[in-house]
Amino acid sequence: MDNLVEVKDIAKTYKSLDGVFGMEKPVVAVNGVNLQIKKGESLGLVGESGCGKTTVGKIILGLEKPDAGTVHFENKKISGLSSKEMFSTRKYMQIIFQDPFASLNPRIRIGSAIGEVLTVYGVKDTEKLVKQMIEIIGLPEDTYYRYPHEFSGGQRQRICIARALVGNPKFVVCDEPVSSLDVSVQAQIINLLKELKEELHLTYLFISHDLRVVKNICDRITVMYYGKIIEEGDTDIIYTEPLHPYTELLISAVPSMIMKNGVRRKRNAVSSVSAINGEGCPFFYRCPKRIEKCGTITPVLKDLGNNRKVACWNV
Repeated sequence: MDNLVEVKDIAKTYKSLDGVFGMEKPVVAVNGVNLQIKKGESLGLVGESGCGKTTVGKIILGLEKPDAGTVHFENKKISGLSSKEMFSTRKYMQIIFQDPFASLNPRIRIGSAIGEVLTVYGVKDTEKLVKQMIEIIGLPEDTYYRYPHEFSGGQRQRICIARALVGNPKFVVCDEPVSSLDVSVQAQIINLLKELKEELHLTYLFISHDLRVVKNICDRITVMYYGKIIEEGDTDIIYTEPLHPYTELLISAVPSMIMKNGVRRKRNAVSSVSAINGEGCPFFYRCPKRIEKCGTITPVLKDLGNNRKVACWNV
């Protein structure tokens, strides 16, 4: 299966004001990330808040420019393109945001909000297409004439999904699309996304910190920590046989997760210290299995075959 999206060694550093006098301090958000997303698959990008997941998604879409590295879409390099050059490609790349209410203009009717994508690309009869998409996402036809405040959180997220898909994209970044919703509504939205993926032949990058959600929709899982990819593999294998201690930590934090052979995972009591400065594994101070080598030499992401990759000196 061909890669629809390929990310090579992307890096991104921001500047943050530190201290009373506002001295600039570099903050590394992404540090040498490589991803391959195949056509028709759903790749989960998981990790704690602040690990750089959303930044990766924004760089792929061209909403952020990387400091280093390249992004390819359908074998065409799109990183570094101007907004004008990116215009024709962006039609096929969309995003579903985390907060459905904040991403909708409260003064614009739903029909106009969804149809704006079509208008930008010169489509004339937008009303018919928008109403068809509203029906597909499971909302009544009069949704077209109403405002965002008239809907529940789950309904607003359906509207955001419709807005992302009405232009018939090929690739969609789902940035924590259910984290602000109740558990029962989460299940409905996940089922809807799965159905739409099959019906419309979509490819997803599904960003989340909730491993239960990711397990239900993703074909492969990529685990990110402190701006780096530390483990990657097929979903079932990642959940039953995690190799990196951080992946084990994430899974142990979910009560319903079960180990290989049906044994429930125990919660790992580890330090809350984040990463070390300089060389070494970024998970060093939190890792219960660390050895001396982990603190001085940064592990590289090793390809173990069978779609398994891990960056750990203990593997």
